[in-house]
Amino acid sequence: MTSSRTGKILSIVETLFLSIYIGFLLEIASYAGRCAYRFIDVTGHWFRSREFFASTFERGVLKNAEINLKKHGVADDDNVDSVIKDYLKFESRFALENIWIRKNDSSKIIKSFDCTDVKELKDLLKKRNFIIVTPHTPALYMLVSLITKLGHDASFVVMNPFLNVGKQITPAQKTILKLFSRWTEFQKFIFMENGEVFERCTKYLQSGNSIIMAPDTPSDAPQKVPVDFMQYKTMVAPGAAVISQKYRIPILAVTPWAENINVPFRLNIKVIEPENADNITEEIQSIMNQIFNSFEVSIRLNPAFWHGWLYWHYMEHCR
Repeated sequence: MTSSRTGKILSIVETLFLSIYIGFLLEIASYAGRCAYRFIDVTGHWFRSREFFASTFERGVLKNAEINLKKHGVADDDNVDSVIKDYLKFESRFALENIWIRKNDSSKIIKSFDCTDVKELKDLLKKRNFIIVTPHTPALYMLVSLITKLGHDASFVVMNPFLNVGKQITPAQKTILKLFSRWTEFQKFIFMENGEVFERCTKYLQSGNSIIMAPDTPSDAPQKVPVDFMQYKTMVAPGAAVISQKYRIPILAVTPWAENINVPFRLNIKVIEPENADNITEEIQSIMNQIFNSFEVSIRLNPAFWHGWLYWHYMEHCR
């Protein structure tokens, strides 16, 4: 009983300090531009214990991340603490950059990416519309904002964060809710909870505009396909590939990553054209494999830059 009470007190104290860190200290640091990354490099892992930290999930997600990192051989007993520490710094950078997005600060958003990669992306977006797919990384929202800042008309397919919070809102969820309360004023969204996701995506694409989405959107689709990903056969919903195959619209797989907390994001960019295979199922599976192979290249460059380690065990895998 005493142990349980002590744990509850420690959890409350940790959450309080993390809320102050994100809601006050990072707000002040945001005025320093990219110099704020140095502050995060020192402090970005504070107030997040393995026992109590929940991110946007449930308490103990860092323990899950440790198990998953070791399971895939990307970390071991000697360096897993370092990888998780770096992950937490990137999550703090995510919170910082949400402030820049909320303030619609074009200069800070664009300068957060490598200028050569930005030019490559801009040149591709000038040519036509795409189904733009990207994994769940700390740069996800910044990538969406960058594409908009480059003058490309794209709608972000995502779950509505206001409809997906529990009774206890974590500090990480608070920064997302604060962002979306302002972001919806100048960014186009297709919220999945509104239904008819494929129909609305198709209508938007057929008007000549792009959509930005996780490739397995919606993730609860009944029909899934196996892809080779991180040494496993992983079952994923083939939303992006289904739309690409049916309407012959190419996919633009864009995977942000960064070597460390202090440098601009790099972009691994791959255009995936719809194939002319006789077997539609095989074509869809081929497209999804190309997408996830592209993601894996960047994830392995710095495993700390991927949110997936927190929930990998919930996904459907087989050897």
